[in-house]
Amino acid sequence: MILSVLVALASQAQAVWMDFRYGGTYDGPYYGNTRTFTEEGVTVEVRAWAYDRWNDEWNAGHAGRSSNYGLYNINSPDDGSHTIDNQGWIDYIEFKFDHVVELEKAYMYVWGDGDFDYWTSTSGGVAGTGAPTSGGTSVSHESSGYAYLSGTTDYLLIGAEYYNDRVDKKDRDDKFKIKKLHFYKHAGSVPEGGATVAMLGMALLGLAAAKHLKNRP
Repeated sequence: MILSVLVALASQAQAVWMDFRYGGTYDGPYYGNTRTFTEEGVTVEVRAWAYDRWNDEWNAGHAGRSSNYGLYNINSPDDGSHTIDNQGWIDYIEFKFDHVVELEKAYMYVWGDGDFDYWTSTSGGVAGTGAPTSGGTSVSHESSGYAYLSGTTDYLLIGAEYYNDRVDKKDRDDKFKIKKLHFYKHAGSVPEGGATVAMLGMALLGLAAAKHLKNRP
């Protein structure tokens, strides 16, 4: 009985649409700030990063929010684009969820082209840990609309398509803002990758077995 209830709970998932055009809180300095959004019991912290490919270093950006188009990155005082782009330093937006979620898609407003790379990790994140040239997923996205994502994670990093002038000649015309994320919150998922429904089930089954042994004549 306990097992069948747990299996039923594990199979349930709640769809969540998180719209970054509205609400949220702001904390911290201009560069390196954090924006926090909560929807359907899921809280996500948003930060901006920029990768300087010439000097091989990460820099904290400003996570901006437009009431029309959503999230963007300002990576330095000279950055006037107010988008996530690759026309100098390469811009990234980092999402840290307080639950493990199953990603489905993101709505992006695109100016020019919107090709991007993304990474998922449950080990604390990938921004600031080396050149963003491997381990991610590249997506070709040419116009405003939904771009599909995948992964079950508590972390997401989205950035404009990476390129290196010395190695390749990819276009530097990727510019976009992130309006929404759509993902699924699974029943029993717990903050910071804690006990899942399956782990709870094992514990309850263990308790049931112990009670059975205790009640034996």
